[in-house]
Amino acid sequence: MAHVYILLTISSLILFIPVIFIIDRVEALLLLLPTYFLLKSLIPMIKGEWMDKGGVGAICKNGFIGMLFIFVALTGIFIIKGLVQIF
Repeated sequence: MAHVYILLTISSLILFIPVIFIIDRVEALLLLLPTYFLLKSLIPMIKGEWMDKGGVGAICKNGFIGMLFIFVALTGIFIIKGLVQIF
Protein backbone atom coordinates (compact mmCIF):
# COMPACT_ATOMS: atom_id res chain seq x y z
CA MET A 1 0.00 0.00 0.00
CA ALA A 2 2.96 2.32 0.53
CA HIS A 3 3.72 2.22 -3.19
CA VAL A 4 0.10 2.95 -4.06
CA TYR A 5 0.06 5.93 -1.68
CA ILE A 6 3.26 7.30 -3.20
CA LEU A 7 1.90 6.84 -6.73
CA LEU A 8 -1.44 8.51 -5.96
CA THR A 9 0.18 11.43 -4.15
CA ILE A 10 2.59 12.04 -7.02
CA SER A 11 -0.33 11.81 -9.45
CA SER A 12 -2.29 14.43 -7.54
CA LEU A 13 0.72 16.75 -7.62
CA ILE A 14 1.19 16.20 -11.37
CA LEU A 15 -2.45 17.08 -11.97
CA PHE A 16 -1.75 20.60 -10.70
CA ILE A 17 0.28 21.27 -13.87
CA PRO A 18 -2.71 21.78 -16.22
CA VAL A 19 -4.34 24.04 -13.63
CA ILE A 20 -1.28 26.29 -13.60
CA PHE A 21 -1.73 26.99 -17.32
CA ILE A 22 -5.38 27.98 -16.79
CA ILE A 23 -4.90 30.39 -13.90
CA ASP A 24 -2.91 33.57 -13.25
CA ARG A 25 0.21 33.89 -11.14
CA VAL A 26 -1.56 35.20 -8.03
CA GLU A 27 -4.06 32.34 -8.09
CA ALA A 28 -1.23 29.85 -8.53
CA LEU A 29 0.01 30.81 -5.08
CA LEU A 30 -3.04 29.05 -3.63
CA LEU A 31 -1.69 25.77 -5.00
CA LEU A 32 1.41 26.11 -2.85
CA LEU A 33 -0.52 25.24 0.31
CA PRO A 34 -1.68 21.74 -0.71
CA THR A 35 1.64 21.14 -2.47
CA TYR A 36 3.52 21.88 0.75
CA PHE A 37 1.50 19.43 2.85
CA LEU A 38 1.50 16.72 0.18
CA LEU A 39 5.27 16.94 -0.17
CA LYS A 40 5.57 16.95 3.62
CA SER A 41 3.67 13.68 3.53
CA LEU A 42 5.32 12.21 0.43
CA ILE A 43 9.00 12.69 1.33
CA PRO A 44 8.86 10.73 4.63
CA MET A 45 6.82 8.07 2.86
CA ILE A 46 9.53 7.62 0.24
CA LYS A 47 12.21 7.55 2.96
CA GLY A 48 10.40 4.67 4.67
CA GLU A 49 9.36 6.54 7.81
CA TRP A 50 5.94 4.92 7.46
CA MET A 51 7.37 1.90 9.22
CA ASP A 52 7.56 3.86 12.51
CA LYS A 53 4.43 4.45 14.56
CA GLY A 54 5.14 8.18 14.87
CA GLY A 55 6.01 8.45 11.19
CA VAL A 56 2.69 6.98 10.10
CA GLY A 57 0.79 9.52 12.18
CA ALA A 58 2.67 12.47 10.70
CA ILE A 59 2.35 11.14 7.15
CA CYS A 60 -1.38 10.56 7.52
CA LYS A 61 -1.97 13.96 9.13
CA ASN A 62 -0.05 15.89 6.46
CA GLY A 63 -1.57 13.86 3.64
CA PHE A 64 -5.09 14.43 4.93
CA ILE A 65 -4.51 18.17 5.37
CA GLY A 66 -2.95 18.36 1.90
CA MET A 67 -5.90 16.61 0.29
CA LEU A 68 -8.34 18.94 2.07
CA PHE A 69 -6.39 21.97 0.91
CA ILE A 70 -6.62 20.78 -2.70
CA PHE A 71 -10.38 21.28 -2.49
CA VAL A 72 -10.03 24.64 -0.72
CA ALA A 73 -7.36 25.91 -3.13
CA LEU A 74 -9.20 24.87 -6.30
CA THR A 75 -12.47 26.32 -5.01
CA GLY A 76 -10.72 29.58 -4.17
CA ILE A 77 -8.99 29.69 -7.55
CA PHE A 78 -12.19 29.17 -9.50
CA ILE A 79 -14.09 31.72 -7.41
CA ILE A 80 -11.36 34.32 -7.91
CA LYS A 81 -11.17 33.52 -11.61
CA GLY A 82 -14.95 33.86 -11.94
CA LEU A 83 -15.06 37.16 -10.05
CA VAL A 84 -12.26 38.60 -12.17
CA GLN A 85 -14.14 37.73 -15.37
CA ILE A 86 -17.38 39.25 -14.06
CA PHE A 87 -15.76 42.54 -13.12
